[in-house]
Amino acid sequence: MTDTYMTSSEAYREIRRGARKQGAVIKAILFKDLRIRLGKGRLGLLWVILEPMTQMFVLSALWYLAGRQKIDGVHVTMFIATGIIPYMILKVGINKIHHSIKSNVSLFDYQQVKPIDALLAAFILNLVLILFASIALFFVLDWFFEVSADFPNIPEMLGILAVLMCFSLGIGLLISVYGVFYESLPRFCNIITKPLIFISGVVYSVNDLPATTREVLSWNPLLQFIAYVRHYVLGLDLIPEANFVYIGLISAVTLFVGCLSYYVNRLKLLQR
Repeated sequence: MTDTYMTSSEAYREIRRGARKQGAVIKAILFKDLRIRLGKGRLGLLWVILEPMTQMFVLSALWYLAGRQKIDGVHVTMFIATGIIPYMILKVGINKIHHSIKSNVSLFDYQQVKPIDALLAAFILNLVLILFASIALFFVLDWFFEVSADFPNIPEMLGILAVLMCFSLGIGLLISVYGVFYESLPRFCNIITKPLIFISGVVYSVNDLPATTREVLSWNPLLQFIAYVRHYVLGLDLIPEANFVYIGLISAVTLFVGCLSYYVNRLKLLQR
């Protein structure tokens, strides 16, 4: 019993020690990437924060020109803002982290630094920037437009965003790993993010679509994520096709396959 207990205790301490080391490596790479971004000019970093705001204003202006100021009873700017934020979280995985392997390749000569550390650092950094962008976005909406969100279900909102982040990370791992071997893959994925904003209900209410069209588009996980975010942030009714089990399962599978792909190819990534 004592030997078993000691073995388990030592294993636990070893896991904690390894986690602390990896956390320190990720933190170091994160701040390195942040310094590089700042070194290229603060305007570039500022644009990351202003990008969702700019998109919101442009898309809202189109609705204003069409003579519509509300969608599903919500001010058009707030409606679009709650669609853009999930869209940008997914974009982090699709086209924001795959470059981190090549940009940190010189660090992989150190035994304690692995490609996964660079990927996680880039993922976390971009999520933090989106957090600041979201705060700035809601501040502008409240200050200048006097439009605010109700946030009736904050725990559920955080939960659905966490699932979305897992989905985004899974996609990011797949694109990052296989993008090293097939260089055209990241470029192709970057192209497909453009129509996503129009087929995911970012700028319009899915309830305005015919039932058949809505059922087809609901296979798109991002559309359902956006529907859940609007439900938890604005109190809007969920679309009939919303299914948390579906998006939860597809997120778990995507993250598992992404992690498995990295594990299988981890040594090959170090040799590239």
